[in-house]
Amino acid sequence: LQMESGDGSKRKRYEHIVQLEKGNEDQGKFLEGTGCIVADRTNKKAYVALSERSNLAVAEEWSSALGYDELVTFRSEDAECNPVYHTNVIMAVGTSVAVVCGDSIA
Repeated sequence: LQMESGDGSKRKRYEHIVQLEKGNEDQGKFLEGTGCIVADRTNKKAYVALSERSNLAVAEEWSSALGYDELVTFRSEDAECNPVYHTNVIMAVGTSVAVVCGDSIA
């Protein structure tokens, strides 16, 4: 797949494309947006706050397709017990630091 910039010039060619919508969307299974998975690329671990917008089976497909060794899943809630839909709202993983809002993990 070759992407184009806004001015029509060619930008980047992607050699490997992972498409997970086939067979999942029609069953109501999603990994919504880029914030549902937090990836620790160095240690090949992925973190997912499971919810109606982040399905376990689809997250497992993603993890396997991209060669991650471990998928860490959990449930997360805000102070009013509403689900936190995007994992990147409650945690971040960098090369030398990780930040987690432990109070939101149910």
